[in-house]
Amino acid sequence: MHVHARVVVLRRISPGVRLGLADSLWIPARLIARICGGLGVLNPQIAVERRSTTVRGRERAFLVYLPPGYSTSRRWPVILFLHGAGERGDDGLAPAGVGIGPALSAFSDRYPAIVVVPQCPSRRQWSDEAAYATAALDTVLDSMAADEERVSVTGISMGGHGALLMAAEAAGRFRAVAAIC
Repeated sequence: MHVHARVVVLRRISPGVRLGLADSLWIPARLIARICGGLGVLNPQIAVERRSTTVRGRERAFLVYLPPGYSTSRRWPVILFLHGAGERGDDGLAPAGVGIGPALSAFSDRYPAIVVVPQCPSRRQWSDEAAYATAALDTVLDSMAADEERVSVTGISMGGHGALLMAAEAAGRFRAVAAIC
């Protein structure tokens, strides 16, 4: 499998930059307005990067949340979050509006970890897209100050099923697994 990554840094964003953010990512402003809270853009302490990886010849976007105080001087735990069926698509952003996204925005100090948020395509399941979720996770592990000994996977609903599936298929890779719903 060929994996390559491209990074687009969203930087620390204030509420006044919603339209500029939408323009830079070619996303409708109303979608950005709907998910801004989940992206942490209302919380200036949250840094979010939009990254991409190529799996089976297709480039796919995903989000990476960086904890407050992130630096490369230490190794950070990593959480892979898999969303439910309602957030499927290809914008790379919809999963930020549910589950761990809003929690990170509201309580960033409670999550001193790098959080990887891939997006399952429409009409697909995480059981079909495990290679993509793994590639997104590996991209972060290879390019950031990540602690490979402290990697967890979690998910909601369809994502909970995907988390259990990924943990079963890669026994020993994840320190913790949490399936919700």
